[in-house]
Amino acid sequence: DKYESQCAYSVDITLNELAGLLNSEKTPTKGILTSYVNKVKELKKGIGKYEELLKQDMQLSRTKCQLLQEQVIQLLYKAAVSEIVPDATVLV
Repeated sequence: DKYESQCAYSVDITLNELAGLLNSEKTPTKGILTSYVNKVKELKKGIGKYEELLKQDMQLSRTKCQLLQEQVIQLLYKAAVSEIVPDATVLV
C-alpha cells in the first residue's frame, strides 16, 4: 500500500536523524525536541485515520512509529539529563 510505504519511509528517515542526535554529544534544542514529538503525534494520527478509513491494519507502520516514539523519548531523556547534569550527556 502506498500510504504505508510512505509512512514507513518517513519513519526510517526520521530514525536515522534521531540516531545521529542520540550519538552526538550536543544537546538538542527545545525546537528540535518539539518537532520530533509533533512528528510522532502526526504519524500516529495519520496511521489511525488511514486504518479507520480503509479498514486496513497498518502493523508495520504502527511498529515503526512505536520505535520512533521510543527514540524520541530517549532524546527527551538525553536533553533532560543534560539540563540537570551537563557533563553527564556523554553517559547517556
